[in-house]
Amino acid sequence: MSEKKSNPRQIVRFMNNKVLLAFQDNMQVETGENASAIHNQYSKVRMTLMDYSQGKGTKAVIVNCNMDIDTVKYIAETILNGVAVDFKESKILSYKKDDTGKSPVIHVNIKYCTDEKTGQPLSSPWMFSVANGNGIADQTQTGGTVCRKGSYKKIGEVKVYMSEADCFKTLITVRDYIRNFEIVNFASLMKARAAYEESVKEQTEKESEE
Repeated sequence: MSEKKSNPRQIVRFMNNKVLLAFQDNMQVETGENASAIHNQYSKVRMTLMDYSQGKGTKAVIVNCNMDIDTVKYIAETILNGVAVDFKESKILSYKKDDTGKSPVIHVNIKYCTDEKTGQPLSSPWMFSVANGNGIADQTQTGGTVCRKGSYKKIGEVKVYMSEADCFKTLITVRDYIRNFEIVNFASLMKARAAYEESVKEQTEKESEE
């Protein structure tokens, strides 16, 4: 019997007998030229949600989204400071297209839920929701990209509800992991920045002497 493989990039996961929510490290450091930013433009935290309430394997619904580091830190700090957020983000990945010309579409919603009738918090009030689908990407007059109206088709959606304690424990782990990543890489990035600035200085001096 083969041993189940672990995921070395998994930061933390929450799961019960129906659903799973996991955060994965897809972070990348900047180059010396832009070292002050710490993260490069491709640095992300990947959020995966799985619903296996109807069965595992092909019966399970799995959705993903890659989130900007600043967004993850904002969500974590806001929720941990006791704010009942209703965070929504939608994006279409126009640089990817399938054979029909459609691009991946991702909808994310993280919010604090209350009972619609009583207004009281649910026993598991924190909802993490991701919907994956596809649609046709259109350019706006201002240069942005939107999903063409009527072209969106949802492929899968998973909602994970967490208690306040489980939500806080999960986000503390994610926040601290990002913070440690930044601390560990800071010294080497500052050295890379100093080396870059020195090379630019030498090149400038060389050109001025010619």
